Order: sequence, then C-alpha cells, then structure tokens
Amino acid sequence: MGIFSKNKSSAPAIIVGVLVVALVAFTLCYEYFSNRNRYADVDDAVIEVHFLDVGQGDCAFIKCGEKTMLIDAGDTSTQITVERYLKARGVERLDIVVATHPHKDHIGGMANILKKFDYGEIMMPRVVFDSPVYLDLLEVIDDRGKTVTKAAAGDVFTLGEAEVKVLAPAGTDYEEMNDYSVVLKISIGGRSYLFTGDAEKTSESEMVAAYGDGLRCDVLKVGHHGSDKSSSKEFIVAARPTYAVISVGKNNSYNHPSPATLKTLAKVGAGVFLTYEKGNTVFYQKPSGELICRTEK
Repeated sequence: MGIFSKNKSSAPAIIVGVLVVALVAFTLCYEYFSNRNRYADVDDAVIEVHFLDVGQGDCAFIKCGEKTMLIDAGDTSTQITVERYLKARGVERLDIVVATHPHKDHIGGMANILKKFDYGEIMMPRVVFDSPVYLDLLEVIDDRGKTVTKAAAGDVFTLGEAEVKVLAPAGTDYEEMNDYSVVLKISIGGRSYLFTGDAEKTSESEMVAAYGDGLRCDVLKVGHHGSDKSSSKEFIVAARPTYAVISVGKNNSYNHPSPATLKTLAKVGAGVFLTYEKGNTVFYQKPSGELICRTEK
C-alpha cells in the first residue's frame, strides 16, 4: 500500500514535468520556424547591409558572401550591444574593420570588438587625435600585431563579390575632424550603398566635384546623424538615394536630425529610416537586384 501511495502522489508531478518540457519544446520550435520563415525569402541575398541602433552613434555591418566588414562600432555605452548583435549572427571574424574617424560615438566600442573578434584589415583616415578612446584603440591594434591601413580617396578593394571604393577623404588638412571621415561606396549587382561617416559639407563638395553622378546610390547612410552641417543640397541631389538611414539617438542634445536635412531628403524622394524609431535596419539584396528591408525595434 505504501509503495502504491508513493507512485500515486508522484504521478501529477510527472505529468506537469512532461507538459512543461513539451511547452518549452513547442516554444523553441515555434520561434525557430517563425524566424526561419521570416528570413527564408532573403537566404539567397548577395549582400546584407545592417545599420545598428546604437543611439547617438554609428555602426554598420556588411556581409557579402562569406566576407564581412564593420564600419564604426558606436560609443562605449553601446559596445556590448554591437558585440551581441554580431555574435547572434554567428560572426567570428571581421575581414575589414573601418574606423571612419576618431570621434568617440563612432569608435568608442571598437576596442572591445577588436578584443572579442578575429579580424583582418583595419582602416582609418590619415589623421591623429589626442583622446583616451582613440589612443586605447591604437594600443589594442598594436597589441594584436596589426598595422593600420590609411584610407584615401581613390582606393579600391573588394568584399566578396562587391567592389568598395574610397571616395573620401581627398585632403589632408581639414579644419573639422569630421571632414577626415572615410567615405565608402559599395557596389554589387547594379546596386550601391554609400557610407559617409560624419563627412561635412567641405568633404561633400569635394566628392560632388570629383564624382558627380558617380555618387548615385540606392541606400545612403546620412552624414553626421542628419546634422545640417552635412547633407548639402548638391550632395543629396548627386546621390539621389532611394533610401536614407539616419543613425541617431532619441531626444539627443544636438537636435539631430535637422529639419533642413529631412526636407532635402524628401525633395529627392528618399525613404527615410531613423534608427531610434525603426531600430536595427537591414537591407537584403536579392540576386535579381530586389531590395528587401527589415527593421528590428
């Protein structure tokens, strides 16, 4: 009787345990297949361009085939956000890392990334900046036995099947540090993506003079978080982006993006994505050339 009573009392617990396991398994399967279905239509993307929501900073991750590139890494306050984002996507190595310019909101999280991930080439503009964040980054690079590639207008390299052109900086003596920003144009399959760092109107005017309609792009990472010091009418008209992404923090003290910038983008018919509204914004280019955009808030 004692044995029978013991088995009887444990039966409900066993049933509850089985139900819990079944519920967890169902939840995991549902999430797996939901995510798989969500991205099934972009599994064959020839390139992925990810604009991360890093508040009042910049960070973009590009994957082309098996090759990867990181452009900036946000501020120190969002360095773990960037690290987790990359790891969640199975990134173990970054083939190219670009620090567009030495300001903290662009390179603050980069030292952490270079410590946590294997990487190939590190690219920066030819300029020196006396700040703890910048000097710490140089120390991390040196500790890994790496040398910095100094970017300059006219340089061309590849990322998988994509061609990457350096459009700026063209000069070596700017008054504003932002004008030293490395500007990249990535082209593949008849589409192009333009990344401008914090380049201001001086650098923009140089690019318009040098490239004209060659600035035309499908997706533009708007300069300097949408500040009115960037995005001149001439530059935006030359670029004529179909989509424009502004990496910007909500209620920031700089009042970015500027209404003037938004107006200029509207005049060329660009669809605008603000990262603080849309969250992470990702463009997938299909083999046909079709662009699919997904946002994750």
